[in-house]
Amino acid sequence: MAIQLIIRSRQPEPGAAFATGTAHTFDGKRIRFGSGPECDCVLPPAAGLPAEVGTFTAGTAARGGWRLEPAPGADLRLNGKPVTGPTPVASGDDVQCGQWSVYFHHQWPPARHSPWADGLSLFAKILAGLILVTEISLVAWLPRRIQSARLWEGEIARQRVGLLLDDLRRGNAKAKPGSDLELAARRLAGEQLDHIAAFVRRRQDILGRDTWRQIESDLRGYDALLRRLGDASALKPLPEPNAETAVRLILTPSPATPPPN
Repeated sequence: MAIQLIIRSRQPEPGAAFATGTAHTFDGKRIRFGSGPECDCVLPPAAGLPAEVGTFTAGTAARGGWRLEPAPGADLRLNGKPVTGPTPVASGDDVQCGQWSVYFHHQWPPARHSPWADGLSLFAKILAGLILVTEISLVAWLPRRIQSARLWEGEIARQRVGLLLDDLRRGNAKAKPGSDLELAARRLAGEQLDHIAAFVRRRQDILGRDTWRQIESDLRGYDALLRRLGDASALKPLPEPNAETAVRLILTPSPATPPPN
């Protein structure tokens, strides 16, 4: 695993807090840093900075991790705390020595390309395409389906009106009126049914679903009326008037209205 050390000045100079610093990358298991040329990571010279400040050492396979070991006599601090002996370090730690800060970072190797990734990507693209085709097909199919359902509803309503109208006209023609009043009522109802039949024949190709439903509702009303004519409940005779009672009601004065308080 590669290690990156980023060196930044700790002097309170303008913009120093936002400086990117100088980055050095190492692949070894032991990295010495200091101002001396023999160090792996050479720090810029500064007053009081020894030739070797410390060493980053990779741990064994059993222990793992990295450790920071200060050089004899070096003044090292890890995240602001003094370092007096081998100390574990983690990615992102700040090692301070004199006027310099050395930021310790792991450089993780790039992820290996997996053959499954191409398969999953292709599968996702195919699935997205199928979903898109399904949505487009649904958008194109649904209006036609709705229109077809409306046409079928209109045709069904038309068939119901035709059957009901034929039954009413046939039943009214076969009925035997029990009185002259019933005869006149049936004759008038028959004329209205004939007018409806003529209207339907002329306009059956252009009538809409709502019009067929209205005609059916009107025919249901005629059906109820003809049924009442058949059982004589619609033409009950009025009671004979009582002349004496009527005269008394007319001549009897109404009670006087009491004056308001």
